[in-house]
Amino acid sequence: MIPTWIRCEVGLPQSIAHLVTRSDISGVTDPVLASTLADLRTALATVEREFLHVGDERHVERLALTTAIVTEALRRVDYRAVLVGGGAIEFYAPDAYLTRDVDLVVEGPPGVSVRGRISEVFDALGFVKLSGRHWERGGLLIEVPGHRIDDPYREIPIGPYHLNVIRLEVVLAGRIVEFEQTGHTGHAAQAVLLLRALRDTLDMPLLETILRRERAEQAFVVLDDLATSSDAVTDSVLRDLHEKLHSRGRYAPGYLHEAGDPQEPIS
Repeated sequence: MIPTWIRCEVGLPQSIAHLVTRSDISGVTDPVLASTLADLRTALATVEREFLHVGDERHVERLALTTAIVTEALRRVDYRAVLVGGGAIEFYAPDAYLTRDVDLVVEGPPGVSVRGRISEVFDALGFVKLSGRHWERGGLLIEVPGHRIDDPYREIPIGPYHLNVIRLEVVLAGRIVEFEQTGHTGHAAQAVLLLRALRDTLDMPLLETILRRERAEQAFVVLDDLATSSDAVTDSVLRDLHEKLHSRGRYAPGYLHEAGDPQEPIS
């Protein structure tokens, strides 16, 4: 599923097509790498200028461009980055969700110290390191929560770059599983948001496969029922749903339906 906003307007600032390849690289850890990535550092600065006075209605464009540029920088050192988490949710549903944080899973070549090289790349791009896995530039925070890419993702062109985004079904399933296992109401609310906005675009066989693997089918039914209703999505409602989901055992029938009623399939 490619979001409509990309098909209608890539959102690439015109000035990026005419980037100079020089950039201020003084003080960086690896000047050679910084010189190699100078065009991308300039691209980031251009994006920041273009979106400086733009409101949140175009936030997803800045997020996508910035992440695509960082992804390209990592690709040049043989690393692969995939957008996950809240950034992926905003990418797929920008009218319903906005985040100030970007989560990137970054995978490097076998036998290489991933975190050290990542730090050098972010440093060369002008990011400030905040902690072991957090970097910031221009008010946008990037976190690298992991270094192994196991789940399917989409490669989507963003102007002259490419952005890898975890599949929508994987993001949704992750929120549902977290709710099932921990009762996390924030993730449950995000799952309902995605279902209300994008259910018709989902690859249901893929979603079903993931949910069965994680034993979270009933949690999906619970949240899907809420998504198709007109009920408000509040912490108290979600806590009540989680309590009922587990009140008769993990998969005991009768919670969503009266005794004797058939249980609805996942799709």
